[in-house]
Amino acid sequence: MKKITYLLIAIMTFTFVLAGCSTEDVVQDDINTEENTETKIISTTMGDVEIPIDPERVVIDYFVGDALALGVEPVGTTYIYEGAYFEDELEGIPSINGDNSYGEYSMEKVLQLEPDLIITAFQTDYDKLSKIAPTVFVDYTNMTAEERLNLIGEALGKKDKVPTILEDFNELAESSKSKLKDSGVLDKTISLFETSQKSVYVYGDKQGRGGEVLYDILDMQAPKIIEDEIIGGEQWRSLSFEVLDQYIGDYVMIGGWEEDPMDTVGDNPVWNSTDAVKNENVIEYNSKAYIYQDIFTTKAQLNEIVEALIEKSNQ
Repeated sequence: MKKITYLLIAIMTFTFVLAGCSTEDVVQDDINTEENTETKIISTTMGDVEIPIDPERVVIDYFVGDALALGVEPVGTTYIYEGAYFEDELEGIPSINGDNSYGEYSMEKVLQLEPDLIITAFQTDYDKLSKIAPTVFVDYTNMTAEERLNLIGEALGKKDKVPTILEDFNELAESSKSKLKDSGVLDKTISLFETSQKSVYVYGDKQGRGGEVLYDILDMQAPKIIEDEIIGGEQWRSLSFEVLDQYIGDYVMIGGWEEDPMDTVGDNPVWNSTDAVKNENVIEYNSKAYIYQDIFTTKAQLNEIVEALIEKSNQ
């Protein structure tokens, strides 16, 4: 009986030792996994940032369309407006700032998503976001679309895909310019407006709304005052109705943020006195789709804008 008791004790002791070794191995494996996460240094206007070489849980805000074009689905993004070109692709992706707001981010929501990389276009929230995960700031108003896409591609570990995306897009841009040239539109001037709360705003090439497509990709010209003071300066401006005609080119693109833009300008005598309006060379756009300027959105905007301009030239 004593032999059996000793044998049981020995077996139990050996089992506990094995269990202890197994636990230590699991903990050690977890530590080794963390230690073996490969990282790289990426340079940004906010300084050098150490990020994962192959991030798996990405939160990205304004330029989420760039991530989609590069084959990356984020675990979280900002509130997506109804009508955005990538609305279907992002169905079910959590919002980091509420379901009905494009305002301030919820750091708690970002934290819950457990990102290993954050890409933001807004310097305001950079410090808070960088405390949650490595954060890359995209200083898009001070870089070209190519520079932006290369930065985001590098951050996502997808930089090898950027040349093909750009090559395909540049081919589309060149064919689009040829179509406009053949239609006699390419040498015309065009203005970009948006209405909001019964006010009118003019925009340049760095604030979405199709400006990059018009002025940078298609190389169309704006009236001189827009070229000098808006595109070459402050990028947007609130306009009084009295000076509206000074900013209107041969063609006009106009959107309405909260309302039909024609409810704001349609009955205005200055607006109606311009050749663009008289010749029906006014193109309305969906502000909630045109607010974005990533490569995914820009491609869709390019096709729509060219089609609309050619249609106007044939009327």
